[in-house]
Amino acid sequence: MDKKTEAEENGTQEKENTEEKSNFIVRCTNFVNTALETGFSRFGLLVGTHPGKTIAVTLIFALLCLSGLVRFEQESRGEKLWVEQSSQYVTDQNWVRDHFPTRIRYIQILLKGSDVLTPNGLKQMLNVDKMVQGMFANDSNSALHWKNRRFDTPTQSLIELWPGLDAAAVDSMTKDDILRIVNEDPLISPIRNRNISIDSYLSGISRNSTRHIVQASVARMTYFQKFDVVLDKSTGMWKDEYGTQWEKEFAVVIRQTSFPGYEVFYSTLESFVKAGLDAIGNDYGLLFSGYALIITYVAFQLGKFSRLKHKVWLAAVGIIMVGLAFAVAMGLCAGAGVIYGPVHSILPFLMLGIGVDDLFVIIQTWDNVCMEPTKIQESVPEKISRTMKHAGVAITVTSFTDICAFLIGATTVLPALRSFCIYAGVGILMLYIYAATFFVAFLTIDAKRQEMNRDACCCYRLPEDWQPMACSNKRFLNDVLKRFGKILLTIPGKVIVVLLTGTLFGFGLYGILQLDQNFDPDWFLPRDSDEFLFRQNFRQFFPSHGAKTAVYVGKVDYFAEQKNLHALYDKMRWDSTIQESSVVSWYDHFITHLKNDPVKKTYLTNENIVSNETFFYDNLRQFLDGDGLAYKSSFDYNNNTMEIKGTRFLMSHKNIMETKKQIEAMDNIRQKATSVSFQSSKTTFSKTAFVFGDEYIRWQTNRIVGEELFRNLILAGVCVFLVTLFLIANLWTCLMVLMCVGFSLTNICGYMYYWDLSIDMIISTILVISLGFAVDYSGHIGHAFMAARKGTRNDRALTAISEIGPAVLNGGISTFLAFCLLAGSKSYAFQTFFKVFFLVVSIGLFHGLVFLPVLLSIIGPRAYLETESPTPEKANEEECSNSSTSSTTEGDSTPKKNKVHVEYKSCSEGKEDGNIGIENLNYVTS
Repeated sequence: MDKKTEAEENGTQEKENTEEKSNFIVRCTNFVNTALETGFSRFGLLVGTHPGKTIAVTLIFALLCLSGLVRFEQESRGEKLWVEQSSQYVTDQNWVRDHFPTRIRYIQILLKGSDVLTPNGLKQMLNVDKMVQGMFANDSNSALHWKNRRFDTPTQSLIELWPGLDAAAVDSMTKDDILRIVNEDPLISPIRNRNISIDSYLSGISRNSTRHIVQASVARMTYFQKFDVVLDKSTGMWKDEYGTQWEKEFAVVIRQTSFPGYEVFYSTLESFVKAGLDAIGNDYGLLFSGYALIITYVAFQLGKFSRLKHKVWLAAVGIIMVGLAFAVAMGLCAGAGVIYGPVHSILPFLMLGIGVDDLFVIIQTWDNVCMEPTKIQESVPEKISRTMKHAGVAITVTSFTDICAFLIGATTVLPALRSFCIYAGVGILMLYIYAATFFVAFLTIDAKRQEMNRDACCCYRLPEDWQPMACSNKRFLNDVLKRFGKILLTIPGKVIVVLLTGTLFGFGLYGILQLDQNFDPDWFLPRDSDEFLFRQNFRQFFPSHGAKTAVYVGKVDYFAEQKNLHALYDKMRWDSTIQESSVVSWYDHFITHLKNDPVKKTYLTNENIVSNETFFYDNLRQFLDGDGLAYKSSFDYNNNTMEIKGTRFLMSHKNIMETKKQIEAMDNIRQKATSVSFQSSKTTFSKTAFVFGDEYIRWQTNRIVGEELFRNLILAGVCVFLVTLFLIANLWTCLMVLMCVGFSLTNICGYMYYWDLSIDMIISTILVISLGFAVDYSGHIGHAFMAARKGTRNDRALTAISEIGPAVLNGGISTFLAFCLLAGSKSYAFQTFFKVFFLVVSIGLFHGLVFLPVLLSIIGPRAYLETESPTPEKANEEECSNSSTSSTTEGDSTPKKNKVHVEYKSCSEGKEDGNIGIENLNYVTS
């Protein structure tokens, strides 16, 4: 562009700016920007003048806030974290725990070989049974003995078909003896005194032409242990000390035991928990190594490669600043009674990423200020003032949009996500405060050290003739981005960027439409863990067996409600999502028990209803003490009066893998249960039956997690726009920033589909975090474009790329370094973390550093009006008493814009004489 063209364009720009002074929106823009820049200039001058006092105040404030940790409350119970507290699940769970406090720990074992229906196969099952029942047999603590640990429900395994079976009896048996019993029809368990389904005990079954079983490759054994839980308030977890100890020892013993000719796989609650924790614990080293990479990178990038200007100690101060902000946030939130959950463990990473971004912005702005030739003689406080004039507004824009986004997330009904968002919002606020005070104060001290020509590491004075290497003064990243910007902002570059952005957005939009909501706990297990191997084989050989559940009936007149008990059993048994053979009804077996007695069956009607109330309750008591002992755990009753407070029918769903179908199955079975109403109900709660299972917590959460994510992102987007509009104070720029954030989130979610990810609880949390990063990448560029006062749109876009772009890029790279090593993790949580944040950083940086500058160069608005930074002299003048004389030169024919008000101000403070200096003569345009 020649000088004439440039002069014409600049003249046009000045003319348009003059015309727009009357425009209300422009006046508002300039008023807000001037107020923010002036406020931060003065604040920077204050911190730059008193760095020691600033550091002392921030440390005292941190110590005061840490006192809130005395109220620190950790919560790990799923029902307190991932379920709406007013939901049906919580209501049902409270009733179940009141009436059936002793829960069940399932110990499942698979014996796998060429054929388990042989004497040797039966002997190995007997060895497993002997091992389980002999656990802790010689221990002095009788609470660990199996007879005291086992639940009332008998063991489920093939050996229950031969009561009292021992090794000698097995040795005398043949394969035909075993097959004869297994093929009995009906197959009745002598121990349970009821029909059993052979498919629940055996798999890999081969049959002959007459459909008789001749071989089976897998046998399943299930033991039931008492689950006596106590709440551990220090961790917020339900704990069963004896059950956990027993299962830990069981895992050691079964791994050391040999079963010739067979493989053994096992599953316990403890093995599941241990496998999940090991998956994360084994890779914590990768995460901490990522933190080390961030610290190293920050140390290298904050300063220059010279003894005078490197900023290793300032980088360390920056990391300490993040730690202080995190500690203060912990103290404030804990003091306010906000719970701390497992997902909060990623808060340090989040705060480190955002905090480092703020540091880079401040240092980048400081370098820009120090490079201005006309301002090189300014004092350190003046430079700090000018640094905060721009950096303060920049970090305010991004910090407050992040804070508002998280506070919107805090309105969710999911307690874990709500608590996380509160901690994150407060944490980012503290980062903002400590970056503007604690870090800037140390930056001031470091600048004074540099001004005194002292070594950056050991602080001794450098020789007067010392000179830095020529390369140490070069701004490599700025130069690279400036060259990149010049290519980017050419017409071909803009066309390519617009087409590429549209293509990426199209594929992202398609991916969103294909994205599923799914979650499987098995994803969290290491592929070589005992628990994962069991689950893999269980799904292969017992594919129809799914989540365990139960239907509950409350305080009703059970004699009067017999027809409804029959109806409830039938509805559960014939439901398409329930495994028919798994439904165990105490009432059905009670009636069968009566029918098998010639005398007692006379009390039954043709509809198999007991006709006499006294007979009903008397015989029910006898049944529970005799043949129906296994059902005693399904009753909550007064043993003296036989007043029944609640009962249950145990059952299992079929194996349902898809989240959508799981939710449908839960809703369907609940609807069928509540359709059975009890007229004799003695409480409001017991008017209908209800279904409850531990797995429903996950299904219940999956029902709302997608809706909550969509709601939070939309509301947070609106909030981000409004806050950005106020702080950037330009509607058009804010719309473009919001557009980039929207494009980023669309592409992040869309490309998750191509990476085989789906919406679940973990990803929902990360996506809320990603909104903050996306705002950071675009918000800084938008504000830098508005703050660039000189040149055309292209020039200002190039200025934004070259001046603040390095800080944005450094922030993105440092965030990437934190999790890049997790690419090799075996943990699903960490792998997901890596994948999603890789998308967040790459897509966010593309839209912030590539697409937004191009967009601004084409349709960007005009810049802010220039504001003046305060100096120590000006600050001093404001404190003085002023006397002024005014003269106004005004002709009738002089236009209003040319009126000049001349004001003389005098201040004797700090001056040897009271003469009016030229510096005290201000010309103010009226």
